[in-house]
Amino acid sequence: MKLLQAHGQSSANVMLVGDYPTQKEYEDGKALIGGSSDLLSRLLASVGISFQAAWKTSFVNVPIPGYNSPNKKISNDALRQTLGLNDWRGILANEIKSVRPNVIITLGELAMQKVTGYTKIGLRAGSWYPVATDYGLQEELRVLPLVSPRDIYADWKQFTLAKADLSKIKPYLAYRKPIVEDYQLHIAKNANSVREFFRRNANAPFTVFDIETFRNIMTCIG
Repeated sequence: MKLLQAHGQSSANVMLVGDYPTQKEYEDGKALIGGSSDLLSRLLASVGISFQAAWKTSFVNVPIPGYNSPNKKISNDALRQTLGLNDWRGILANEIKSVRPNVIITLGELAMQKVTGYTKIGLRAGSWYPVATDYGLQEELRVLPLVSPRDIYADWKQFTLAKADLSKIKPYLAYRKPIVEDYQLHIAKNANSVREFFRRNANAPFTVFDIETFRNIMTCIG
């Protein structure tokens, strides 16, 4: 089985992790090239980062035929079959340990899920998260989830939002720093989660709440 090749500076401060390659990327053999590279080059340049210098990879290194199907069963079956083809998590873990970036930027829902363990990128894009513990890393790494390049092409206002989110990484390019963000998004869907939010922010000078409702019934607090 042919695998997509990661590329970039072997000691890059920034690692870009895509969901999976397009068919063209797969045929050309390298991650995040073509239209994706043009878009990401512009985004990274807006905060003074060289796209060429960044390490570029994907969580899954082969295309996932059927993954974008509107039929959930077809999409889920395609993903399950592809995830079973290789130890994708282990491959990425070895890349992270080799490159040792200061910041990881995930691009898309699947990449965010598989790198951090969190879901729903629409709620989490632009917030800091750690790498999931099952990667076995000795150091805590900072992960900034962004939407995928294909989502930006589909909705161009996402480009402006992504630029604003990327501006957060500047202080962390030269060194690592523990993730302690008073403003990190916390989604609470039950009483225990609300208590956890208060515990984490007990010493914060202030907190901000966003209460979501459905037919006047509270569904979650952010």
